Amino acid sequence: MGFVTRFVTHEQATMPKLTEKALSALTVEKLKPRADRYDVYDVAIRGLGVRVSPAGTKSWFVMRRVNGRMIRRTIGRYPDVGLSNARRQAAETLEAMSNGVHTAANQALTFAAAVEEWLDRDQSKNRSRDQAEAAMRRDALPAFRNLRLDHVVRSDIIRLLDGVVDRGAPIVANRLLAYLNRLYRWAIERGYIEANPASGIRPPHREISRDRVLNDGELRALLKACGEIGHPFGPFTKLLLLTGQRRCEVAQMTWPEIDLDTGNWTIAGERTKNGRPHLVHLSMLTTKL
Repeated sequence: MGFVTRFVTHEQATMPKLTEKALSALTVEKLKPRADRYDVYDVAIRGLGVRVSPAGTKSWFVMRRVNGRMIRRTIGRYPDVGLSNARRQAAETLEAMSNGVHTAANQALTFAAAVEEWLDRDQSKNRSRDQAEAAMRRDALPAFRNLRLDHVVRSDIIRLLDGVVDRGAPIVANRLLAYLNRLYRWAIERGYIEANPASGIRPPHREISRDRVLNDGELRALLKACGEIGHPFGPFTKLLLLTGQRRCEVAQMTWPEIDLDTGNWTIAGERTKNGRPHLVHLSMLTTKL
């Protein structure tokens, strides 16, 4: 069982007010994200709670006073850990804490617990968060889930990347290595580990910048195909072609961003790669789509 130890600040040093009734599986499932993260506590197991992040991540934790200090431990992530399992783990953890067992975080932190906290604390506002989570769940977690974070070594990571390459996904292996580097650098900054086992590993696949462009004949063929495909992919592909903007920017285009009088499309800064608003001048063909 992996968990993360947290020492709680003075302002949080009292036990929180409990909910009026025990949590149910349906209640946990229906918890919705808010602007700020929040905690919901269980009556059935005093000290057990679930934290909901602004990104919608739900993590189980327990809190107990040990030697005069409130200690918080993450014990798993929902839905990987269901309510009944969370209660079982909480009871075991709380008993250990009551006996004075509160191992330092860097000694007890599992790879799975580290990934959960990293996604919640460090990646929640990152545009690539969903891709990072998908890569970790698909490849890294099955391999390292129950290992201590500091027990994953360089050769483990290389074998993992080799396996991804061998299944015919070399670019995926490159991205996975980048995410692992991010995770371990973050863990070092927080004092969970001393070294990054992914540091210095070369990307498994050499990526070549794309400089291929469509010629006039290919452009005409593509426009013709878009007209034959119809809604929604036909007009969508036309917009990509006529604006030259990124796929996600076109996919998330909204009417308030469009000024048909001036023929301008203003992409909000939170949706652009550099974080700044971007003005796109639309052609007559674009405004007729």
